[in-house]
Amino acid sequence: MRVGKTITEATIKVTYKEELEKNPEKLYEYLAKEGLNQVSQGQFIEDAVKTVNGLKSNYGNGISTKICIFNATGQKLKNLLEGSWHGKWYDGFDTEIENGQCSSILHVHNSGGLAGSSGYLVYQIENLNLNVFIGWDTPYSAAFSSNTFRVEIRENKHWWDKGSKNCMQNLVEKEGWSVSIPNGSQDFSTEKEYPQDSKKSIKFKGHVEGTIDQESTAMLRLTLSLIDFDYKN
Repeated sequence: MRVGKTITEATIKVTYKEELEKNPEKLYEYLAKEGLNQVSQGQFIEDAVKTVNGLKSNYGNGISTKICIFNATGQKLKNLLEGSWHGKWYDGFDTEIENGQCSSILHVHNSGGLAGSSGYLVYQIENLNLNVFIGWDTPYSAAFSSNTFRVEIRENKHWWDKGSKNCMQNLVEKEGWSVSIPNGSQDFSTEKEYPQDSKKSIKFKGHVEGTIDQESTAMLRLTLSLIDFDYKN
């Protein structure tokens, strides 16, 4: 379920009219900047968390993973792949997340089974031909393993042409960031060549944090932002 209004090019071209007349190539930077300003607001974060908590309340007790994806890339995120190693979606997931929006999602375990909530989403960062992988594992019991999550940014079609489902499941479960004692967080950054112009590179950064409560419900919050364009000579 999406939260927040879209930060559009039309809005940016009005807000940054003078700046863009001098440096039109900075459009994506300003889109990302305003997207990050919006998703960083305390009330916005509160609304996003309230939305996913509402999904959990409707679902009831049971092992589950609450996911909030804050998009500040300056671009639309379009879903390419999704899957569940264990469990299923509760009330679906968003196939598109606009710049400046948050997608609040709930993934739950299968009733009656001895497995938890484990799955993945792969989104394309529109116009940049880059993909972001988001994976999580909330096990049936902490005695088996820790709650973990993993985020990666790769070139378009990396999944599943190069990174297989089995490989990514192993990375999520064995080399993901732990959130179980009692919470964990991870900052990450990546630099990619801008596909349409070899004279540019893009730097992304993100912050992922997770918590686990007494009901064996994991909370995964991801903020993905574009922080810099490097204009090479």
